[in-house]
Amino acid sequence: MSAKMAVDDRVISSRFGVGTITGIDDMAGSDFFIITPDESTLRVMVPCTSTNQMRHLAKPSRLEGVLETLSKATPMSKFESKKDMIAHYKELAKGCSLQDTIDAISQLTMQPNKGAMEQKLLKTMIDTLSLEISTVMDQNIDAAKETILARLGNQ
Repeated sequence: MSAKMAVDDRVISSRFGVGTITGIDDMAGSDFFIITPDESTLRVMVPCTSTNQMRHLAKPSRLEGVLETLSKATPMSKFESKKDMIAHYKELAKGCSLQDTIDAISQLTMQPNKGAMEQKLLKTMIDTLSLEISTVMDQNIDAAKETILARLGNQ
């Protein structure tokens, strides 16, 4: 997370989607962001110290810029084991950095012999990015997903 989170900020997370920070509550000596997701009447509580679980929604110009990078091949990360690779992509699937998410989507797309976990992580990241694009760019979510998939196909 690059900027401090505050009440009324619009945020995104793979856990709850897009939402608005509506408050900060103290519970048992710990502060929690209170988030109202766009697609739910429930409220979500995220510890203020756990800012790696969400990030601010990107601005349209930032989204357009990083989407351009999806059309370019991203160098593959090297891992000691499949377990290390999955742990790495699980962390990135939280979506705390837009560029890391884009890079992870690109790398997982190019990954040969994806197992069930890699496919699940890739789907989670594409779905979350599609939601962000549809929200920020005021697009239908299916059109946003097609934009992502089309750019991935141009690698």
